[in-house]
Amino acid sequence: MFPPEKETRLYLFFTFFILIQVFFLLFSESTYGYGGLENIFQYRNAKFSFEHPELFLGNNPFYTLLLALFSQFGYLVAKAFNLLLAVLTLLLSARIVNKLFPGSELFTLILIAFSPVFFQLSASCLPVILFGFLLVSAIYLFILKRFLFSALVISFIPFVLPQGFLILLVFAFVFILNRAFRFIPFLLTGTVLYSVAGFIVFGNFLWFLQSINENFEGSRNFLHPAQNILSVIGIPLTILAVAGLIYLGYEFFKKGSMRNQNFNHFILIAGSGLIFFVFTFFFRESSVNPGFETATGAVIPLFAITGMKIFDVLAKTLKNKNLAIILFSVFALFQVIQLFAQNNLLMKATQEEQLMKKSAAYLRYNEPDSKLIYFNPLLAHFLELDPDKKPAAEKLFSGSQQPSGNMNWGDILVWDSWNSPDEGGLQLANLEGDPYLKRIMSFKSPELVTDSTQNDYSVHIFKKVENKEDSEEISDHYRSVLSFEKYIDRRVKDIDGMKVWELDSSQDYSPSVRFSPEVVIRQEFYEITGTLHFKALQPIEKGEVLFVFSAESGGENLHYKKTDLISDGVKWEQLHLNIEIPSDVPESTQFLIYIWNKDRKNVLVEKITVDVKSY
Repeated sequence: MFPPEKETRLYLFFTFFILIQVFFLLFSESTYGYGGLENIFQYRNAKFSFEHPELFLGNNPFYTLLLALFSQFGYLVAKAFNLLLAVLTLLLSARIVNKLFPGSELFTLILIAFSPVFFQLSASCLPVILFGFLLVSAIYLFILKRFLFSALVISFIPFVLPQGFLILLVFAFVFILNRAFRFIPFLLTGTVLYSVAGFIVFGNFLWFLQSINENFEGSRNFLHPAQNILSVIGIPLTILAVAGLIYLGYEFFKKGSMRNQNFNHFILIAGSGLIFFVFTFFFRESSVNPGFETATGAVIPLFAITGMKIFDVLAKTLKNKNLAIILFSVFALFQVIQLFAQNNLLMKATQEEQLMKKSAAYLRYNEPDSKLIYFNPLLAHFLELDPDKKPAAEKLFSGSQQPSGNMNWGDILVWDSWNSPDEGGLQLANLEGDPYLKRIMSFKSPELVTDSTQNDYSVHIFKKVENKEDSEEISDHYRSVLSFEKYIDRRVKDIDGMKVWELDSSQDYSPSVRFSPEVVIRQEFYEITGTLHFKALQPIEKGEVLFVFSAESGGENLHYKKTDLISDGVKWEQLHLNIEIPSDVPESTQFLIYIWNKDRKNVLVEKITVDVKSY
């Protein structure tokens, strides 16, 4: 336990850390998050492992086992499981330094928690945090001389990440130094249990060795680890970890004894961290093992604990201990600043994520019982499709000039401009030319003004029908363009060869584009895009002129969204306003898109274009 004065500071730290992590967890729009597509694969393996028990012996099996229960409650809860592990890892790290280097607990927590890679992995579905948790748990138990429990805990670490087998060798070496030979067999507990399980399921005791062989490479660019490591670990933590490692090595060679407790701690903490760090370099990124920079998050706690040796030395040698506290406060502050200054923590959804989410919503509402053929795993994630029921689309369509020949009537094919050509060799032109494939819906970026998919991401949904021309349209598209060629008004000017509306100091609002909810067939949501082509005649700052969407019914404002016109006042510009709202609005609703000239600036308006879809 910690002294009362330390407990208060630590409770405040943990409260702040949890609150800020929950904030980013709830308000980050990106589904991929820091872990990318691997987040989704890990989550889906865990979620469907009860329906398909062989997934318990798939990639990172021990992590899948622990994550499985949490994943049944959704993606956010699965990520929250990692956050729980991160908090427990921080707590155990603080207890370790309280035993070894008293007084450095808060600095240790800050350096670990706000290390860029650890902070961002804390709310992910990657196994790296679990690896770190098991490692610090086993080390803490060893320091308490509970060797049996230490051996049992660490025995499962190879089934979180394959580098764990190296950690078992480190623990075996330390047990030998302590002549605790009887505990060495317990280091194999996890391996024995998973070997027996593998033999029952696969008929192979050594099934797990295959994934290690597939992910080990003997040749790499040796400059690769240094390229991003300072931004991944954090400059302050890197400096302290290297300094602590050098000092601990010096201390060991100076004393020359391998039997003292300091050497045991040096091997378990600094040695495990260094061995993991070096050998991870030889494992390539894969479904079993994350990339080098990401995997480094597993040993961030060990790096921080190693660095606290410098605090311990300074606190004992300096006459004024406060100097050590001030110095490490600067290091801790710099670590926090680097994290928030160099990383976009509140991640926006990518174009791919946004359009796949819309596609999933459309299919859920309009084609709930149709067989889906797709290439992008994001669609399966949003629709929560059983991975065992996914057709091998890349084999089904490879080289096919008439894709419908491999489909049944009523099947749905979801084509996206990145995965479908790359994985399936399926070109959009082949689908459009197929006599039995009807395009029933398309989702494209608002900035994509043509049907080309070369420079932007788009999703097109096709259905196999008997007569392409006679099939019923499931959804349609509405476009309205407000331009001023036929206007007779003193505020309409001829400028740059165009008829434009001039907003000036006498006008609060521009002409509006008005339309009703019935301009398209209603589905679950309206997707409305307003595009403004304008030229400011003077610089415009944020909040001075607004591009506005409003939904009004019976004098009540149902929905409202705005974006700022910001301009240097020298060129024609284009501004987009994207709106997504539920379609359950009253029939009397009127949608409006217009310019609000709050500060009475001079602006030329060439046209306002409105595109409306429902999905």
